[in-house]
Amino acid sequence: MFTLKADSDVLLHLFQHHHADELFWLVDSNREYLLRWLPWVSGMQSPADYHSIIEMWLKQFADGKGYNLGIRYKGLLAGSISLHGVDWTNYQASMGYYLSETMQGKGIMTRAAQTVLNHAFLGLGLNRIEIRCGIGNY
Repeated sequence: MFTLKADSDVLLHLFQHHHADELFWLVDSNREYLLRWLPWVSGMQSPADYHSIIEMWLKQFADGKGYNLGIRYKGLLAGSISLHGVDWTNYQASMGYYLSETMQGKGIMTRAAQTVLNHAFLGLGLNRIEIRCGIGNY
């Protein structure tokens, strides 16, 4: 399984089908918090909803078009970070992420984002990563 280690507390891993229950629990327990910025959350009503999405993420990874990684903090699933829309003609991609409300303020996303950026620039040779966010979502 593809993993990126940020440090002794933060590990990033490729989502697999067996993560569907845990991923649903994370989103469901943060539904109100995430829904403000991530409208797709309303469509995720059961762990089964994640199986086709995880399959799409695995294909994206296999095709070299990006990845969607779980963010683990001290072993617990804390959020997700993705590199998507990889454009190998222009060596660029986009990055997106979310973190559980209870995991805010620990520097987790800073470490996760730095790890993905290092992999994108140094490991994959990309030269541009875009992050888009809503006004007030910082």
